[in-house]
Amino acid sequence: MQLFRTDFYQLAMVLAYIMEDSHNDEVVFEAFVRKIDPKITQDSWYKFYGNSFVNEYIKDIQKELLDLNKVMDLFLQIVLPKVHPALRNKYYKRIKNLVYANDLRIDFRHNVYPDNGIVKPMVPVFQYKGPKWIGQLIETRICLLINSKTGMNTNGLTTHPLIFPNRETLSEFDKFTQSLTKKAQIIRGSTSKILLEASYRRSPSDEIANVAAEIAIKNGWNGTSNVGAYLDGLVSLDKIGGTMAHSFVMSHRTEEEAFINWDYIWPHSTILIDTYDCVEAANIIIKNKLTPNDVRIDSDPICELAESVQKTFHLAGMNQIGSYLSGDFDEKKIASVRHISYQKVMAGSKYVNHGEAEKVNCGFVYKLMQVTDKLGTYYPVKKSNGKEHRSGMKSVFVDYDRIIVKTNQSFSEFPDELTRVNPFSEAKFI
Repeated sequence: MQLFRTDFYQLAMVLAYIMEDSHNDEVVFEAFVRKIDPKITQDSWYKFYGNSFVNEYIKDIQKELLDLNKVMDLFLQIVLPKVHPALRNKYYKRIKNLVYANDLRIDFRHNVYPDNGIVKPMVPVFQYKGPKWIGQLIETRICLLINSKTGMNTNGLTTHPLIFPNRETLSEFDKFTQSLTKKAQIIRGSTSKILLEASYRRSPSDEIANVAAEIAIKNGWNGTSNVGAYLDGLVSLDKIGGTMAHSFVMSHRTEEEAFINWDYIWPHSTILIDTYDCVEAANIIIKNKLTPNDVRIDSDPICELAESVQKTFHLAGMNQIGSYLSGDFDEKKIASVRHISYQKVMAGSKYVNHGEAEKVNCGFVYKLMQVTDKLGTYYPVKKSNGKEHRSGMKSVFVDYDRIIVKTNQSFSEFPDELTRVNPFSEAKFI
């Protein structure tokens, strides 16, 4: 099932949305790049590719969603074993009742950039508008489908051994899997802490994503987020896992509400605390006497933030809450945090993107831009260091050889199809 070829944390958030009854809230997600990577091009733009792949994927999941019984049965098969035993029956009944009552919205709209359109920083190349639970599930696949294919197209390549492997001669593919094995062993050897793999969104292809997950587990990593690897029989279900992403926090009107809900639905798990302010987030956990096993920090300066949070918990007598570090980790960055206390570390992009893969990794992100809930519409803004975005749904068009990006926070209709743009134009937001 294509819908569940995703990261487990997407499924964990969908379960939380369902249990807090926000799954049908209408949201807008957009995919874009924050910067142009000089490893890929010396120009100030990328050349987009992946339109047909995205549209084919959307058609596939739309067909799957017509049989919600089958969809949610597989969802329960994957997610329920991860749920606290005392809560499983309650969650099972809730989801079965939703399907019976036809209370899972499946209607949505999307836009995707035309192939060869010029990609500028912060300009959306994909837009989704519809129920929150579906928009969340498709993030991983959307990023994978456009990321390396756009890098390939930017470099004028018509094929690439890691993205479109030749089934008869897999020599380059095999060489890369050998280098992945070496990389997995080096990263595993750099820490004795719990080490988790999360490269799916940044992998050049499904094949590489699955190989990366399988190799990591075989070389002593403790888990992977890659549900697709489980569906293909490459990794056992007990090795699949993941926590919330920033979109969960941003889809609530307050961080406090997000934390309370998550801690109730996923007790003794992980709370992500760097969406806005790490120390303030720690204080919210203390104030509400929440019970996470650990808190995840996903942005720099990660050592400074982790030490501040640990001090805050220590002063409150909550030393049992550990630190979970993520954000472009490899063996070098792991070495840089040896002097601080942490319990878990996640590696993904830097693990899978080296050698040939590094040359096509454009770094697309997929972010929540607006939410319409029972109280109206609001526009979340992430404040993590270096991870900014411009909230609100956008229209993109060309005027006088410039890319014009109009962010109209009163949009009620879906914007017109994303436009092909001039290669030398600059992006102007109005």
